[in-house]
Amino acid sequence: MKKKSVIAINLCLIASIVTLFGNKIYMLYIGDCHQLWEEAQTHYVNRQYEKARELLEKIAHIDTAHHAQYLTGDMYLKGLGGEIDYDKALKLFHQSAAGGNTYAENNIGFMYTYGLGVTKDYSQAFKWLNRAATQGNPEAQIGMGSLYKNGWGVRKDCYIAMTWYLRSVAHGNTDAMNNIGYLYKNGLGVPKDFEEAYFWFKKAADKNNPIAQYNVGNMYCYGEGMEKDFAKGAEWLTKAALQGNAPAQYNLGRMYQWGKGVKKDLQQARFWFQKAIDNGHEKAKEALTKIKSDLSKEDTEDPLLFT
Repeated sequence: MKKKSVIAINLCLIASIVTLFGNKIYMLYIGDCHQLWEEAQTHYVNRQYEKARELLEKIAHIDTAHHAQYLTGDMYLKGLGGEIDYDKALKLFHQSAAGGNTYAENNIGFMYTYGLGVTKDYSQAFKWLNRAATQGNPEAQIGMGSLYKNGWGVRKDCYIAMTWYLRSVAHGNTDAMNNIGYLYKNGLGVPKDFEEAYFWFKKAADKNNPIAQYNVGNMYCYGEGMEKDFAKGAEWLTKAALQGNAPAQYNLGRMYQWGKGVKKDLQQARFWFQKAIDNGHEKAKEALTKIKSDLSKEDTEDPLLFT
């Protein structure tokens, strides 16, 4: 009996030692992962994407590392720090979503909406976007708005789209503000109202949203709900162009080409057309060809500019 008791005590002691050292090793491991996570975030914020991705890949396999899984997946989705890999992105988003990460849920919905690495499937898009949106995710709320605005997998209803955009605006989302401006400008789900459109575009533009800055600039140039003011239009288009907005770069190039709101400057026009081309703007190619072939000539005013 005593022998059995001694054996039992020894087994308990061994188990305690194993548990003690196991917990220490586990805590050291968790500590290392936390440090890697902190370092990865620092590199990400500083746009050192290759290093950030390298560090994140070391911890994203941990079941509970839901934030790391989401961020690593987002880098695969956008090609930050390496090549785009939709399969890896989707797998990581699902792992992160299993832990309740609404941004991962939103990105799954985004991938199904646009067919990125998966067959385009609006029912799946709705499922994932709605799941995240009803939990208050502002990006997913915009996604839901876009489904209703375009009639993707649901009956087209711009009024419902507006309600989703307004929910996103409550979180300060400037893309949602810009989208509301778009609905008012075009009379979608609401009466056409340039004053309201300008209000929402300007609200987002003041918060440095480049698409909204482009829209404000265009309203001034086209005189939508106001007197034309090419100088103010050029000012807002410049703000958008400096953030890489291709349509703004193209329109700014046209303004320099014809001297609208700015002093005519064909070299500046050429510069902005090239920037627009670099960002995928097709019309800018033809405009740049004309500028290159006629830099020394005086051109007549383009009758189609802002009419």
